[in-house]
Amino acid sequence: MTAANRILLLRPGERTPVEGSTYPNAWLGKASVVAFQAEEPDKFGNPVWQVFVTEPPSSSPPPPRSAPSSSPAAEPGDPRGTEGPP
Repeated sequence: MTAANRILLLRPGERTPVEGSTYPNAWLGKASVVAFQAEEPDKFGNPVWQVFVTEPPSSSPPPPRSAPSSSPAAEPGDPRGTEGPP
């Protein structure tokens, strides 16, 4: 793989909780990405990482959508919003 055809996806940082085991974590858009070393190595004896992605919970449900009106709303200065000459 050459540098010309690589795309950087994310740059994980390293976290160390009180327990002492370090793990990489990063953000991918609004999703949190963490990886933990698997208990078993691959068939060649290399370490394996299990990667998990979680989206943060929304703080409140989205507001209900109102039904679209049949006539467009008039903006200030828009002659469609007037009823005629005074």
